[in-house]
Amino acid sequence: MTFQERAAASLEETAALLSVRGENPFRIRAFEAAARAVSGYAGDLEAALAPGSDERIPGVGKGIADFLRALVADEIPEVLSDARRAVQPAILELLAVPGLGAGRIRKLHEALNIQGLGDLERAIDEGRVAKLPGFGEKSVRKIREGISFARGIRGRCLMPEGIFEMEDAVARLRAALPNRRVEGAGQARRRLETISSQAFAAEGQAQDICAAAAVLGDASVRDGIVRGRLASGRPFEIHPAAPGAFGTAWIRATGAEAHLAALAAKGPLPEAASEEAAYGALGLEWIPSEWREGRGEIAGAEAARAAGRPIRLVETGDLRGTFHVHTTESDGLSDLSEIARASAERGWEYVGISDHSRSAGYAGGLDASRLARQGNAIRALSERAGIRILHGSEVDILPDGTLDFPDEILGTLDFVVASVHGRFGMSRDEMTERILRAIRNPAVTILGHMTGRLLLEREPYAVDEERVIREAARLGVAVELNSHPSRLDIDWRRISFLLGEGGRIAIDPDAHVAEGLGDVEWGVLIARKGGVKPDDVLNARCADDAIRSRAK
Repeated sequence: MTFQERAAASLEETAALLSVRGENPFRIRAFEAAARAVSGYAGDLEAALAPGSDERIPGVGKGIADFLRALVADEIPEVLSDARRAVQPAILELLAVPGLGAGRIRKLHEALNIQGLGDLERAIDEGRVAKLPGFGEKSVRKIREGISFARGIRGRCLMPEGIFEMEDAVARLRAALPNRRVEGAGQARRRLETISSQAFAAEGQAQDICAAAAVLGDASVRDGIVRGRLASGRPFEIHPAAPGAFGTAWIRATGAEAHLAALAAKGPLPEAASEEAAYGALGLEWIPSEWREGRGEIAGAEAARAAGRPIRLVETGDLRGTFHVHTTESDGLSDLSEIARASAERGWEYVGISDHSRSAGYAGGLDASRLARQGNAIRALSERAGIRILHGSEVDILPDGTLDFPDEILGTLDFVVASVHGRFGMSRDEMTERILRAIRNPAVTILGHMTGRLLLEREPYAVDEERVIREAARLGVAVELNSHPSRLDIDWRRISFLLGEGGRIAIDPDAHVAEGLGDVEWGVLIARKGGVKPDDVLNARCADDAIRSRAK
């Protein structure tokens, strides 16, 4: 985790703890606003906080700056330390229950002495929660569902944090095992959207590796594998590699179990120094680690070997531009010129600006007149920016399936990203019909974050994904792979179905700051998990082909 991410997380934790304690709401909002400001800060945060620096961090006052300087010094800020002491650890796990909120947690604690998930579950079973003012049976049912969700995400982290944790552990192990090969493996190497454990492959004997693993945490050898637990609490395992068999150990450490089972069906995995040699002995091309989930990659590797060519999945360099980018016109933190400059620096041919539509008042959505003025500004800047800037909008799909702008306004745009941003509690049939009606509007180019999920925060809303995918493919509407690490939506497990229906993916960052454009790299990793090739990606095409791809 980068310092910037750690700082934002600490500010968010402080705000949550203060909320549970019932502190001054203005103080709570200050920490919440600072967390957003730190997340979107475009510069070097640590350098800006260094003694003598005159760099101003927008949205951060003196008190918050002192908080952040304590983190730079690897100290726990006093306000956070005090808040942690004042709130029992078991209560903190209640914050992971979707929809519960700090105010309700405080009420449950004060009225029923609820001090954790177990207490809450028992109180629900005994009918005590439903009797509290402001709760009721419907509310209790949602809380019960939220408890199951909270239990399911314990110990998990988002993919970027998992990858950084893996890379840090590899560096520590390499220092402790000089002149021996050590590589990351497991879920992080396969680029799962959330990570619950870590795995590695290392040259050497299990006992020697176990002694070196003290740099990661307490470890022991069981069944020939070194096992332990990281400081984060996530378990790890290290697979020892015998001389000349590192490739085989690395494949086994990487998994997944379904992939290893599919390999075993072809014959025993041979001992080999490289992964390429091990796969080759089974008549397969080397399989990219992201794709190793037992979902058709073996057949793909057989076909590639028969054709005499390597497997070619999409790469970040295949993207010629992107869509779904927000600016300061709505809820972004970078203005149009900053987005254009950052996009050009990435080597892109185009960037699609899609600020929120008028109903998104919470996000500063644009009305028709502001949208028209933005279009003029985009056309003026595009002529001198060295990159083509496309004018679009992320248009809300309203509850009845209509779009947030009339057709005559939509027709003035280069592209339209249609997204659901509210009324998530609709039935599966209602939500499905809502989205189907929206994408049947000929102005829609891309269906944004199709299920509305927020990883480790919110479950997807109920929708018939296959019906939506099938209709989008028929119409030529691309389905977004929203690359923000908290979304990664469409789920990669649905991508093979989409490709089988002839559909296309748009790998978009949903960026709200110039640095957020780089989130497309996370989206590319997830696309690779789904077996996506460059020809399957809308924004691997030139701008004209991409925006005219809709079947009229």
